[in-house]
Formats: sequence, C-alpha cells, structure tokens
Amino acid sequence: MTPFTCALIGNETLLIGCADALLARGHRIRAVVSKDPGIRSWAGGRGLTLLDSQQQLQGGFDWLLSIANLTVIPQNILALAAKGAVNFHDGPLPAYAGLNTPNWALINGEAQHGISWHLIEGGVDEGDILAQRMFGLTEQETAFSLNSKCYAAAMDSFGEVIAQLETGDLNRQPQDLSQRRVFAKSDLPAAGGLLDFSRPAAELARLVRALDTGGYWNPLCAAKLRIGGRVVLTGAAETAAGSGAPGTVLDVHKDSVKIATADGALVLSRLTTPAGRPLEPAGLIHAGGMLPALTAEDAETLTAKMAVTQAGEQHWRQALAAMQPVQVPLASDTGNAGMARRGIALPGGLNREQAAAGVLAWALLSSGETTADVALSIGGMNTVPGLISDWVPLQARQEETASDLQAKTCQLIEKMRKYGGFAEDLVARAPEISGFSQPAIGLSLDKDAAVSGCTATVAFCGGTLALHTDQARLESTAADLLAARLELVLVALAEDASQPVSALPMLPDSERKMLLEDWNRTATDYPSDLTIHAAFEAQAANTPDAVALVFEDQSFTSSEVNARANAVAGRLREMDVKPGTHAGIHIRRGPELVFAALG
Repeated sequence: MTPFTCALIGNETLLIGCADALLARGHRIRAVVSKDPGIRSWAGGRGLTLLDSQQQLQGGFDWLLSIANLTVIPQNILALAAKGAVNFHDGPLPAYAGLNTPNWALINGEAQHGISWHLIEGGVDEGDILAQRMFGLTEQETAFSLNSKCYAAAMDSFGEVIAQLETGDLNRQPQDLSQRRVFAKSDLPAAGGLLDFSRPAAELARLVRALDTGGYWNPLCAAKLRIGGRVVLTGAAETAAGSGAPGTVLDVHKDSVKIATADGALVLSRLTTPAGRPLEPAGLIHAGGMLPALTAEDAETLTAKMAVTQAGEQHWRQALAAMQPVQVPLASDTGNAGMARRGIALPGGLNREQAAAGVLAWALLSSGETTADVALSIGGMNTVPGLISDWVPLQARQEETASDLQAKTCQLIEKMRKYGGFAEDLVARAPEISGFSQPAIGLSLDKDAAVSGCTATVAFCGGTLALHTDQARLESTAADLLAARLELVLVALAEDASQPVSALPMLPDSERKMLLEDWNRTATDYPSDLTIHAAFEAQAANTPDAVALVFEDQSFTSSEVNARANAVAGRLREMDVKPGTHAGIHIRRGPELVFAALG
C-alpha cells in the first residue's frame, strides 16, 4: 500500500465516515472544505486544516475527494490535485445524474437504486465509474430511508475506491452517456407537490414518501393539498380501499383523512400547516366534502411559478433562519374588528427607498430591539396564496444608517422582482428555521394595502405614505402614537440620513410629555401621620376579599397578604427585632418579597 495525500470537500456526515476510513489506512488529509458545523467540529478535533471555500485550497496533494458536495468544482481547483479528483454520487450513473436522485427514483417508481463513485472528468457526473452499488427498494421506502441506504452503500464501497487510489490501478468503467438522465436543481414535482387526486393512489403515495426526509433538509417541496380553504402539508400516505369521485373525502379521523383517487383511495396523515404546526383534519373538513380539482392549465402555471421562487430559495432559507420578527409596541387584544388607515406626512424630497429606510428605523426603534425584521411586500411580485408568500424578511440593525438601509432595501427588491416570495413550505422543510412567526410590522411598496398577517403596515404608493392597522390588535390611540413616531423619524432622516438608527429621535414631544410629565403627576393629599403598612391594613379591612397581589399564576386577596405580613412581623418580634433595628430583606422577586416588606 502506498499512502497518498488528499483534500476533502463536502457538507454531509458521509464525509466524516470516509475521512475516518482514510486516516485509519494511513493516508494524509491536507485540508477539509466544509461549512457544516458537525464536520468542522470533527475536523478541528482531529487537528486538520479547515477551509471555508474551495478557492482557499492550495496544491500539494494527490487526490481531491468530493463527498456529498452539491457544488460544481471549477477546473482550476480540480487542477490542484496531482493525480485526479473523485466524486460520490447518490444515484446509479448514468441513469440518475444530477441532484436529488433518491427523491426522483421514488417518484418514478423505481424497483432499485444505487450509488456511484466516479472520476471528475468531462461534464457533471460524466466521468468514468470506479465503484458502484445497487440495492432494492421496498414498497414503503421514503426519502429518509433511501438516503440511509445510500450512506451505507457509500461506506461499503469506499474501500474499493481507496484500494484503487493506493495502487494507482483504477478500475475505470466508462458510462454509456446515451442512457444518461440529468435531474437539475430547478426540477420540481408538478404544481409544487400539490396532490392531484385524478392520479392513481399508488403514484400519489410514492410522491408523499419521496418528499418525506425525516426532519432533515428537503430541497424539493412538501406534499400538500388544499383542504378546508387552506393549504395543508402531509407527511405520510397509504393506499386504501375505497371509491368515489377523485377528491371526495371518504373518511375523517383525529389524525388522518381518506380521499378518493382515480383508482381507489389514499389515507393521508401527519397533517400540518406550511409552517409545520400540527393540524387535526376533523377541524378542516367532513366526510362527503370535495377537495378542489387542479386543472392542467392551473398545474402548469403553478409549476412555473414554483420554479421561479425555487431559484432564490437558498437566499430565502438563510434570511428566514436569521429572521428576528419585529413586534408592535402597544399591541393588545381589543375586541374590535376591521382595518384602519391613516395618512402619514411625508417630508418633501423623500423617495420610495428613503421612505422605506425610515420605516425600518421606526419599526426598530419602536420595538426597542437592536436587530429586527419587517415583512416587505412589493407590487407585482411572484406570489400564490398559501404556496408562495406575499412578503419576505427585511432586517435592520440599530448601528446601520439610513443610507445602509436604503441600499439593503434596493438589493432585496431586485431579488423579489426576480424570484418573488419564498415557498411557504420552506419553513417546514428547513430544520434550522425554528419557532417561525411572521413580523408584526409590514412594509408595502407600490400598493396601498396592508401586508396580510401584520398588525401594522406602512404602505408607500404613488408618492403617498399610509399606516394600515388591524383594529383587533391596536387601539386607535395606540395607532395615533405610532403614526406620530413615524413622522418624527422621517423628518429626522430628511434632515440627515447619515446618522445611525440608534441616534434618531423616537418620541414626539407630545408623547414625551405624556410619559414624563402627565403620567408622573402623582401628587395627592393623604394623612401625613399614616404609615404604608397602616394604610394597607385599613384597605384590607375595607376590602378583605379583593385581589391585592398577582404574581405569574398566583393571586392573593388583601386579607391573605395582611395575614402573611403579620406572620412575618410576629417572627421578627420573636427574634427581638424592635423599632429602629436594621433588618435586611434577601429574597427572590415574588409574593414573599411583598410579605416581607410589609412585615
């Protein structure tokens, strides 16, 4: 055996298994290129050189090994390897080249699948094969279980690859490229995974299983249906006996629904919202109901729209994972209904992007956060209700200036014009997007309308600015205060756009006076010889059953507080504490602190 040197590129745990095998056989790893935290932690623990990008690689190694790496390696990087480059592919070449091949094998109803190790030569996935494994698929195979089989087959066959690299005697098997099929990143299931019940039940069940990644990243889409007037995701499906017009709801249980298809029935379970929150089908529809049909024209249009937004998915995924949704100050459940609109005075000379920067600054200052996102929506963007969002997150930081926010807004608008909103099931497909909630403040450009789901929206349209508020969440007086704050920030930015957000004024004079003066006018007449504890005892005697103290889930009446305080006082007397004696209170903030102070 001749030891060799290598560099590794990849972002999945398979890289770790293969690297351990290399090290166990005495080979040297000169560098590991990965952004995956687990791989980076492993490599750091092994004392290996860690790189963030392929461009940081330098020569001085024999082989370049691409293991679970989804990026195309440039020719100048490949040339750094003295003897060549090898790639792991999670499909049987040449029939399944490209991306997401395990998913497509399931969708296509294949009886078997496989993996390939091949040289990186020619086009993508076109190089000669060094090792390959094929294995059968079960009727209940999911994308998660198939990916696990691919991992096991990769580890089982990697020893063959190592042996060939050690001897230099490569068992090259040229591909028959006439049999080649390539699955691109832009290839997605029709209609974004929306189930078409005019299709056979077995075909639909395969699609659902092909999109079940077991909680790991799903790069395609989630299986979904329109039910009860909303889009619902489904994570599991089984064929069943039953008949009816396609789309007829045959049965509804606590955690599943049975629906007629072209040749039988399908039982769907693990139903959730697009954000991944569990749903009970009984609350959505009843047996005998009919799900809306999807025409061929509608499916074609939806497929095209989903492909557009999928092209920008990596950006939206990162933005949603980093999102810190802004909250609306002064919001509360009012019991009112409807939307209210207020015109906002716009200082002369401010254009759309400058006004947008002002809205970002206002939202950030009003929330009191150092970093926060608003929901940005623009007119004419690519959107489909329930499937593609009509907003995207736009983040602002207090250290940024209005000019910074203006430039950031312009960049995001260009992405929105190109890709539209994000696929709403992205939240359920990306495990790093947790605890998702929409920003409570929206920014609507080129349309005078509220962003759906926002408590307050500032709309810029035709040179005018308006504040739309949900009256169920904001009282009229609270909305007036927010409008006044926004006008103050806009005036300040019109005078000087170079100052950071943190330096901008937040409170108008009227609100400042109310907070600092009006609400602090507490002067009143009271008996000068009455102590605090005596005043409390008098009140307790007048209203013994009235609630006097509330802490979290506990509450105490006046008589209960008085009794507890008297118990403390009695204990202090037993300890010979007399008037004038200093007694300290050392206790957590809670009801006992009040009892002790009164005692």
